Amino acid sequence: MNIKLILLGAVAILLLLVAGVGGYFLFIGVEKQHEENVVKLADFGTKVIPIKGAADAVTVGTEGQLQLPPDIGEKNLSPTEKIIIALSNDKEQLALELTMAQEKVSRLEREVQALRAYRVENERYAPLPLDEERLRAIEMLTEYFHSSKDAERFNRFQKEAMTLASANAYLEILREYRLSFDEQEKDLIIHKHLPAYGFCFGDGIVFVPNSRGEERSLLAYLKSGDESVLNARLAKDLETVQSPCLKPLGERINSLL
Repeated sequence: MNIKLILLGAVAILLLLVAGVGGYFLFIGVEKQHEENVVKLADFGTKVIPIKGAADAVTVGTEGQLQLPPDIGEKNLSPTEKIIIALSNDKEQLALELTMAQEKVSRLEREVQALRAYRVENERYAPLPLDEERLRAIEMLTEYFHSSKDAERFNRFQKEAMTLASANAYLEILREYRLSFDEQEKDLIIHKHLPAYGFCFGDGIVFVPNSRGEERSLLAYLKSGDESVLNARLAKDLETVQSPCLKPLGERINSLL
């Protein structure tokens, strides 16, 4: 009995060893086959794509490789293979659309850069619109009349009227001689010649309005140019104040031409 038990034990151990070795090699074989299948399946979408058209048609795949007509038809493909083919086709279409979109964006960026360069070049030489020129004069004259010691004798109404009247005179000068002056000469007119006109106008305008309401009417006219806000007397008195101040300003401008 002891000998039989020993023999049976030895046989069992031998069978276990054989089974273990066989299972190990079987596992390695299965893993190897699985890896090969994964590689083949990964390449399938780019290498086995049905080509519609002539039997000898040649196309370019998503990786840039040339593709010959497949040996198998769509009828023989599995559902998974058909999905891979559809995804590959979608990938190629999206890649094409992306390339076209990138080219369009690049072209538009070049056009925008060209337009910006054109605008900068034109702004260097083209004069500002008249409305902007007037606003620029108002800003500079407002600062001047509020900071100049020579303007301390004027009240708030006078300074505002002086600023608006001077800016309006500047606007008329530009309408008549706009292309005759460069930027340096325009600055000279605003900083030197318009203040002299403003002082002259301020000295006389204080005697024109007889009430706060007439002061507001005069300022409204100087802002908008709407003569309907003035009554006949205010319009006449305003003209009386402006005329003697415009004459020396015209002489100053003519000396620049």
